[in-house]
Amino acid sequence: MDDMKKSAYLWARRSLIEEHDSWDYLETFSGQEGLSICSHLMEYMDDSYASIMDIFEVFPEFGDLFDGRKWMFNGSSYEVGRGEYWWFSKWLAPRLRIIDCIMTLHDS
Repeated sequence: MDDMKKSAYLWARRSLIEEHDSWDYLETFSGQEGLSICSHLMEYMDDSYASIMDIFEVFPEFGDLFDGRKWMFNGSSYEVGRGEYWWFSKWLAPRLRIIDCIMTLHDS
């Protein structure tokens, strides 16, 4: 993995934690807004016009992990498209784990 990608993933990871820690759960937990790895990668690229498909082209190791399911806390899942959340929108742990997995498997 080149330095640009490594920096992008580390920046996205840190941003997800900061975003998660800043929430007032009484107000936002049931809202539509959620944690998004893709949006943080797009912000890192400083390209507000980048699409989800652009992100999957630039970060194929991320896009390749998509299994077509949205996973919930209780282990249930349902089918979703690539541009939708892969996990319950406020669930931080799997987002951090997938970034850690990518960083470990693609570190060279």
